[in-house]
Amino acid sequence: MQLKFLLLTMVVFVASLNTALATGIQQEIKFEPGKSSATLEGTVLSGDRDEYTLAVKAGQVMSVLITSGENNAVFQIYRQVAGSWKPLKGADEEDEATKWKNKLPGKGNEHLKIVVGGKRGNATYTLEVAII
Repeated sequence: MQLKFLLLTMVVFVASLNTALATGIQQEIKFEPGKSSATLEGTVLSGDRDEYTLAVKAGQVMSVLITSGENNAVFQIYRQVAGSWKPLKGADEEDEATKWKNKLPGKGNEHLKIVVGGKRGNATYTLEVAII
């Protein structure tokens, strides 16, 4: 009985350690002076998410493209509304977006978050973000 309890305790500990270590990256996207696009490269581990934030102006047109060697990287785009994050049409979790282009909603300055994940396993990706 003690052995089962000890094994169960170890399994829970290892699972919580893996969850604690799987944090992904969090980075702000800033365009270089005179540029209106950025290219970012990364690897997201299975079950993890990388998060990129950026400041934009409502009414601008933004395009996002993600490519990966195994075609398994996807993204979601969220807009901050009244303190919470709301998905943009065509870039929600169920969309499994790999490309997106649209006029940005809202009024004035807006904050967006692009969340990158893998459909299966780890995903090495290139993320291109442009304001057109």
